[in-house]
Amino acid sequence: MVEIREHLDLIREKSRLSEQKLGETIEIIGERIKLVPGTHFGKWMHKAWAAMRGTDERDVPFLVLALSFPNDGIWSDDRHFQKQSLVKVWTTKELVAHSFGEKKGILKGREGLAGGTHR
Repeated sequence: MVEIREHLDLIREKSRLSEQKLGETIEIIGERIKLVPGTHFGKWMHKAWAAMRGTDERDVPFLVLALSFPNDGIWSDDRHFQKQSLVKVWTTKELVAHSFGEKKGILKGREGLAGGTHR
């Protein structure tokens, strides 16, 4: 949620949502976030650090969580995520195309975008 709040102006601009609608959306997202104890994902830390070394190490926790749970990938437009091969990375453009384009429903029945790919 910290990441969302840090980029709130950019999200508002790109989403074109009203301040009220954006607030409601963020509240819904907040209700669906599950806190996970570090003991659950600690075993993936070394692998994630190795994959992100020299790029953006602040994003290691996202990669660790992606490796820890079944899901369909990380949603990020950060190019450094594209450099690692451990987890599928969806750009906004790809996600929109797969969700609303000719490949509509490709994610249906899957775990959802939580940060990784099925192992």
